[in-house]
Amino acid sequence: MDDYLVLAEDLARFDLVDIEGGLDDIARYPKRDGETAFPECAKLKQAVIERKLVREAAEIRKAEADDAAYAKDHPEEFMTFGELMKMPEAQGIMQKLEMEHRKACCAAIQTPRSLVEK
Repeated sequence: MDDYLVLAEDLARFDLVDIEGGLDDIARYPKRDGETAFPECAKLKQAVIERKLVREAAEIRKAEADDAAYAKDHPEEFMTFGELMKMPEAQGIMQKLEMEHRKACCAAIQTPRSLVEK
């Protein structure tokens, strides 16, 4: 019983949707011989963590798709990396961009004009 109290405390940091999803994932698989009706704490916690990671990855993919669609629909608000580098103040602007953006920059990447315009 104490194990489940500790587990409940561990799971309190997760969203309810992830806990429910983890339980659903476990429930989909048939029990093996000798396996108890309620899963081991570690198995349940792992299922919740996996569900959280899957949900977060889907949210990131959706946000990236939304950003790309917005950039396509509003090209006037963005410039290519090539356009950015032609600007005299390009070096100062590059320092303002986040590290992830800098790593990903290439000719096809669109940069929001709001980041470079004063």
